[in-house]
Amino acid sequence: MKNFFLKFIFVFCISNHVLADVYQCDFSSDKFRDGGQKNSVTCAKNPHQVFSRKGQTYEKWKHCQNEKVFTAESTTNMIIDTDANVIYWTEEEETTEYSRNSMYRYYIKKGETESEAKRKSEWSAPKREMTYLILNKTEGKDKLYYNEKLKKAYDPPKSINTLILTYGDERGTGSIYIPRVDHGQSIMADYVTADNDSWVKLKFGHCEYVG
Repeated sequence: MKNFFLKFIFVFCISNHVLADVYQCDFSSDKFRDGGQKNSVTCAKNPHQVFSRKGQTYEKWKHCQNEKVFTAESTTNMIIDTDANVIYWTEEEETTEYSRNSMYRYYIKKGETESEAKRKSEWSAPKREMTYLILNKTEGKDKLYYNEKLKKAYDPPKSINTLILTYGDERGTGSIYIPRVDHGQSIMADYVTADNDSWVKLKFGHCEYVG
């Protein structure tokens, strides 16, 4: 029994050591003139109930809401410390070049002065600093079958490590998927529930292991 207990403690310490890592992440939206490439999408089972608003009704089959980038919502300066079990980042939101031009013309057409139209079209929200506790850490495996840089298949397929972190508190719960590969794309998911509907907001970016 004593040996079993010591073995358990050894495995527990080794596991915690493996997971005691620090990552830097960035989930930013493009802000270019053509509308950019939106790095996020929100999906629901009942889009006609979740996304519909006055003057616009979503079809039942169109489960994900994705539009041109009028406002760029970015999650930046993210630090994940799996030893301290904490994650923090900065939330930024601002109009894009694409929307600034159309908004500027709109306000000029309404009779606003050029300076006032410029001020209203170059809107940005105050930055928000977010901090959450990490609730769970799950290590996994995946396989890569094709090397995009070398334009050839891996033979045999390349095995990589993955990490899924769940974070949250009374404000809500989310998770981050991190493939442990230099060029891998990470996914950030926020889960929302309202009465009989639930939906998820996904953001795409990159997390880099820093130690």
